[in-house]
Amino acid sequence: MRLPYLLSASRPQLKSLNLSDCCLGDEDIVSFSQGDWPLLETLDLSKNGLQNHNIQQLTCADWPLLHDLDLRDSRLTTAVILILVQSNWSLQALYLDQLYLEEDLGVGPCKQMVEAEWVGLRRLHWSDAILMMTD
Repeated sequence: MRLPYLLSASRPQLKSLNLSDCCLGDEDIVSFSQGDWPLLETLDLSKNGLQNHNIQQLTCADWPLLHDLDLRDSRLTTAVILILVQSNWSLQALYLDQLYLEEDLGVGPCKQMVEAEWVGLRRLHWSDAILMMTD
């Protein structure tokens, strides 16, 4: 079975999915975001080298119960925080380890994350962040 077929298939009963280290590409993400996963609560996409535009595509998915998202070891920047803050997901746990911070934590997306109304967010993993100093 090919991965794109699995990702676009209807699995309405599935609550947890671990796709870590699956070499997901842009087409896989598009297929996955269009699949029928209404009960999805936990999603592990770590170690796939995902970029901000991939996460933007995923936020188009209708996953009203998604509360646990693992994006560790991706190629994301702080701009992904704004994408996640604006999503319709009710995240309770977010794993962003290895995030590339290219700005001052007091401005932009980082500030928006701190100020966001993420009432349900209970766990935020942000270890091993790499701060890129800008002039």
